[in-house]
Amino acid sequence: MMLGTLGTLAGKLDGERQDEMRVIGSCPLPGSARHVFISGDWAYVSAWETGLHIVAIRNPWQPVLAGGIRTSGTAKSAWVSGNLAYLADGPGGLRIIDVSHAASPALIGTCVVPGSARGIQVAGSHAFIAAEEGGLQVADVSRPSSPRLLGGCQTKVKAKSVALVGRYALVADSFGGLEVMDASRPSAPVFCGRYDTPYNANWVAATKERAFVADGISGLQIIDIRDPSTPAAIAAVPLGYAAGVFVSRKIAFVACLDAGLKAVRVDDNKPPRVLMTLPLPGKALGVFVRGAYAFVAADTAGLQVVRSGLTFQTQG
Repeated sequence: MMLGTLGTLAGKLDGERQDEMRVIGSCPLPGSARHVFISGDWAYVSAWETGLHIVAIRNPWQPVLAGGIRTSGTAKSAWVSGNLAYLADGPGGLRIIDVSHAASPALIGTCVVPGSARGIQVAGSHAFIAAEEGGLQVADVSRPSSPRLLGGCQTKVKAKSVALVGRYALVADSFGGLEVMDASRPSAPVFCGRYDTPYNANWVAATKERAFVADGISGLQIIDIRDPSTPAAIAAVPLGYAAGVFVSRKIAFVACLDAGLKAVRVDDNKPPRVLMTLPLPGKALGVFVRGAYAFVAADTAGLQVVRSGLTFQTQG
């Protein structure tokens, strides 16, 4: 059965079934799988020293490594749009890679950034880069062969990931918590507000009104961002060590290292609660959800494909 078929489930969450999440497929990879991004029938896995790997997931039961590219930096995370992958390559800065041929991806552009490129999101002609000690950096990628740095804004500690919500960039800033930047002028983002999370903000996902921070040993932190100048705590969910998070249809899927993958219900009007837990081989470091599937970057265990087991009801 193809991903495109099962990936069309949509609508209002009707409740939890008794079915547990389960691993239905896996793909061994060279190196340590740290982050995964899904686009079309492909999974793009960032694996630090071994670069970016491209995995065919048209059949999620049998994911197959199609190709990859080793970079001179440390491949930490990627964002894919069309035939281009934008790679946060650690000390190698921003790399733009042509992935139109999965078996032979080709580097076409490079941009040096202050610090070490770790997290990335692309919107239009701009790449927003969480650059660790370099804070939030923004690059013009309108010409992929010659991207150029526009400007940036220093964060308190170490920028690890970034999520865009309207004109704002939300930055997971390690022990500096969650920072909110006004990015309406990409060449000069401006600090708006901060919420000091209890531990180590590793990754951030967001909806229009809420930020979801994977905060290390303090688990999942849910933060109200309706007033960007004063983000405020809504709830905290103890989970073990939260390394990555992806929010889909009122469910937060959290990568929790040795504790595996956890699914947390995060309805606006109900207290959050853990629905399911799935131990995994390796360490769950990053997660991306598409339809009924969660794709997990599982360190030395490569890419793990998980069927969520949740029930969705189509709205009538």
